[in-house]
Amino acid sequence: MQYKCRRQAPVFSAVVAALAGAVAGCSATPTTAVERPFRDAALTVAGPPGVETTLRGPVRTWQAQQAAAPATFVPLDPALGPAKPADVWVLPAWQLSHWVAAGKVQPLPERLTRRDGASPWPGLLPIYREQLLLWQGPTGRAGTAYAVPLLGEAPLLCYRADLYADAEHRRKYREANPDQELRPPQTWAEFVRQAAYFHRAGFPLPALPDDPVALERLFGQVAAGYARRPALDQGPGAGSLPESALALFQDLATGAPRLEEPAFVHALGVLRAMQDSRGPRGDGAPEEAFRAGRAALCLCEAPWLVRFQEAGSPVRDKVGVAGLPGAEKVFDGGEGDLRQPNRMPYLGGGALVAALPADAPNKDAAESLLGHLLDRRVSTQLILDPRDAVRVVRGEQLEDGVKWDVLGLDGERTQAAKAALRWTLEHPTLKNPALALRGPDAAAYRDALVRHLRRPLDNKDVAAKDALAAAAAEWRALAEKAGPEKTRAAARLSVGLAP
Repeated sequence: MQYKCRRQAPVFSAVVAALAGAVAGCSATPTTAVERPFRDAALTVAGPPGVETTLRGPVRTWQAQQAAAPATFVPLDPALGPAKPADVWVLPAWQLSHWVAAGKVQPLPERLTRRDGASPWPGLLPIYREQLLLWQGPTGRAGTAYAVPLLGEAPLLCYRADLYADAEHRRKYREANPDQELRPPQTWAEFVRQAAYFHRAGFPLPALPDDPVALERLFGQVAAGYARRPALDQGPGAGSLPESALALFQDLATGAPRLEEPAFVHALGVLRAMQDSRGPRGDGAPEEAFRAGRAALCLCEAPWLVRFQEAGSPVRDKVGVAGLPGAEKVFDGGEGDLRQPNRMPYLGGGALVAALPADAPNKDAAESLLGHLLDRRVSTQLILDPRDAVRVVRGEQLEDGVKWDVLGLDGERTQAAKAALRWTLEHPTLKNPALALRGPDAAAYRDALVRHLRRPLDNKDVAAKDALAAAAAEWRALAEKAGPEKTRAAARLSVGLAP
């Protein structure tokens, strides 16, 4: 299996990027009935809250091009699906395999996934076209595409640049931490030390998120670097990547949980240390605390930069941007020290995709809409909307030709955000990014993990090791219920391997 490839899509010019908004925001007028095969088609789109706001513009453009009827947007229950048949389902990427296994969504038509130069498919980021959009198909083929990506994830570290530049803070931090300068944290260990300093200075970390998906992502983002040594691209002829280099939460040979291993115990200990520097729970969304000026550090998604830069924001023009910290050591038994922090991307927990349900009433029209959403220009329009700013899914969207003015940052900080996300999403020299829980039973596994993660985070008397042992026991019970072969196959498919 290929884990990396070079960018294949052409770099957008500023003119083309501007055209994206124009094309998606106005209606084309086809001249013949042949060009409007879905005249009067009335599609129904099911998705999570906010999906209508996200897709309203692109869907209206498709309707105008086809002379179709206005689309209807309905809720999609994550456990039950929509209340009535829909033509397109919009899902978090990690839920896709659940609906595939249940027979509720069908593979994409081959015309959408062509690998030739005229197709938009090759321009998708490798993490999507080679892993997050794929599962085992009805014929048993492991690499079957089931969705098109709408919005990616864009994790960043934001910090108060004014506080980090303040001479008094720099002096006091050096006094508390000899031989260390106050700079954006490069490792999680530095993050913990800086959080403790700013907590004492009156700028505590925001409270933990209540959302279980967000907490799993945070744990994965911290744990991935401690649990997995980077496999770097050695060029042509370097040989295939060992399967062990792809394992994270589960052993790929058996499907057994790895949660009790030292890397995960240490990572939970890091989160526990952060708790001592957090503000009170119930203080609003973590990002709101940072925007209000109450925090010096914040792990957030890129669209929040737009909020931070709004007129009237207490932190307007005071925000620095960097990539997430990395691990200062790896617990995988490998030899040799790391030359630099191990920034291991943890992906798959925050992306949004569109799939074709098996019972779509208007299948051909729905396929046409998915093709429209896959279009390069339409995709770029989506990620240049302030609501979903720079949630990149295509390689060219990370290039200089696509202007990220939507963020409202100056040139230097915009480039810092782009460089950080380029590493996280393209990881140009890294072959083994970590993937979030995304098997058919991911929700049950996440529920067990998060419940036990919260125990030591809420109660100092609960040891991290004991909490993770309890979570691992529940995972083994889930595996026994599903069956060992099914569990092993799901673990392998979740990282892009044949079952």
